[in-house]
Amino acid sequence: MPVEVLAAVPVPSVSARVAAALGTPSVAEAAALAEGGTLLVPKTVRGPVTVAVAVAAP
Repeated sequence: MPVEVLAAVPVPSVSARVAAALGTPSVAEAAALAEGGTLLVPKTVRGPVTVAVAVAAP
């Protein structure tokens, strides 16, 4: 997904470090919410893996 798309998605958790490195303040939550829907699992980090889960709007 293009960084411009991710950067335009409103998210609850932003990261200055990610923004500086990638040009967007969120990757996991932004990608999960990019097509709309509801965030079920906010950004969660376990070691080298970061995930977020959203469910599509009905």
